[in-house]
Amino acid sequence: MGTYVILKGLFFGKWGVLIMKYFISVAVFFLNVAPVVAGDNRSVSIIAEVPSQSFYVVEQSGSTIFSSNQRMHYDTGVSNFSEVGGEIIIGASAGTISAMLLGAQALTGHYSANQIPLEVHIDSLLLTASSQQIANEMEAAASKVVKLTINAKTSDSVVADYYSASLNILFENSADL
Repeated sequence: MGTYVILKGLFFGKWGVLIMKYFISVAVFFLNVAPVVAGDNRSVSIIAEVPSQSFYVVEQSGSTIFSSNQRMHYDTGVSNFSEVGGEIIIGASAGTISAMLLGAQALTGHYSANQIPLEVHIDSLLLTASSQQIANEMEAAASKVVKLTINAKTSDSVVADYYSASLNILFENSADL
């Protein structure tokens, strides 16, 4: 209402029209300049990887298993989480390739007592904290496409919470050991 009174007052008096023209000119100037001056700060996360020709583990084209956060959707009808995963390419110019899990393999709730165990598979092999071969020398030399999948082991006693996890998988080349 205060703005209306001020603008209304500018129409009256000897200089009202001149002041109003000036006010409109200044307002139009700022309207044209405002998007440049105000700006809108955006950020972009970039992941760039240049794999070695002698040993590499990279996402298959179209897979985002390493480069994006994965979301496990919970189906209340069957009390289960959806599987997340993607295809990766593993290769080595010499030796075999092994994989193992490092650290905890669980979804942890906002309340840390709320935990849901996770299972990580490469193809049909269940990964553990012990190193397991996932490609022999011939498969590694030819580059092998494998499916990495992560499943939550749920029960009827899942507590409502916001869960998250960060899994660390160590891929090893026997030629480098």
